[in-house]
Amino acid sequence: MRAVGQEEHAAEFELYPLGEAAVVIRVNPGPSPTSTGFDASRARLAAFVRLLEKERPPAITEWVQTYATVTLFYDVWSVYRDGFPPGTAEPVCDTSERRERTPYEQVCAWIERLLGSREHPAGAGADAVGCGARQAGLAAAGGATAEAVAPEEEAIPATHVSPAAVEIPVCFADDLGADLREVADRAGMSPGEVIRLFCSADYEVQLIGFLPGFPYLGGLPAKLAHPRKAVPRQKVPAGSVAIGGVQAGIYPMEAPGGWQLIGRTPYALFDAERERPSLLQAGDRVRFVPVDRAQYDELARDPAAGWLTREEGRS
Repeated sequence: MRAVGQEEHAAEFELYPLGEAAVVIRVNPGPSPTSTGFDASRARLAAFVRLLEKERPPAITEWVQTYATVTLFYDVWSVYRDGFPPGTAEPVCDTSERRERTPYEQVCAWIERLLGSREHPAGAGADAVGCGARQAGLAAAGGATAEAVAPEEEAIPATHVSPAAVEIPVCFADDLGADLREVADRAGMSPGEVIRLFCSADYEVQLIGFLPGFPYLGGLPAKLAHPRKAVPRQKVPAGSVAIGGVQAGIYPMEAPGGWQLIGRTPYALFDAERERPSLLQAGDRVRFVPVDRAQYDELARDPAAGWLTREEGRS
């Protein structure tokens, strides 16, 4: 593991291998993790992914982003044969140094440089980060400064979609939101007040997981936080809008689940026949819009409605 210490106002991150052809970048929220710290970590990871999309060398085959990490997968033989990244005006390692560095070390050096490099203080030693002895950090504001790593013609177009602002219609009828009254009672509010507060918030898709297309949404008003059920339901209907702890979520398909159900959307969140089967992507911004039963039924008749809304909300 390569723990990279940071100066004041910079984020601390770690690099470590995952098997023989991947490296994990982990941003630490700090010695006393808080929701604010984790939000800042996600912002820094998002800034890194934006740089990665712009500067991606051919040897990077894909990447996977989670709450606190980004995992980069690379072609080991390509790095061994051509160096990493190939064809740059200012390579991370010269030819002689490349012979002495493993593909993993070369990729790590490039990551550190991409995050915004500065030379180690005198005496830090090459063993600290290897291949050029780099110290790097993402600025606390979530941005990053990167040297030119690869020319435009070397970059591979990113396969990730741009974040979008998506409005999700929700019907809060009693038979569609079985736990709405329970959530309201716990919050000391009426169901109508819960609906208004829930729909007034701006949400961010922090992660897609648990089920294909299931969005974990940050931004839930603190007053609406509610623990999950002690005994999960065996069947939660597709489209159910729910609260689980301090997050909101939407069930893309019928499945067991223990979140508190407060409403239902007519939008399909997952379609395996589409090129990108998940309606929502990490980084998307979401607003919930209340609709009545007639509007819900009308929207439910158009399975493409959600994807059209996403295209309209592309940033």
